[in-house]
Amino acid sequence: MTEEASGLSADERHRMNFMGLVLFLRQMATQLIAENQLTEARGLVDSVESLQAKTAGNVGEEEAGLLESVLFELRMAVIAGPATPADPGDTPSPEKAPSSSETEAPEGE
Repeated sequence: MTEEASGLSADERHRMNFMGLVLFLRQMATQLIAENQLTEARGLVDSVESLQAKTAGNVGEEEAGLLESVLFELRMAVIAGPATPADPGDTPSPEKAPSSSETEAPEGE
């Protein structure tokens, strides 16, 4: 595809591809974290860190900001670990919850 056909300069296409790559790595790492594959997720975080180090001074403010925010987000997600859905058996449903009269001690006791 030529520059005229796409309407984008080569630099703009490279910028968009770079940002797409960073977002793809974020998505993959987030998925691995959700699946409790933290070692693999850390490997992707390391890859994003490598991109940041190797492109320092060669990216614009937008790309640098994206790298920084993605790294922060992923680091925090790895620390937090996978979100576990609440076990429905842990909390009683309103139908099964004891009424206040069942939980209160009778007067005089």
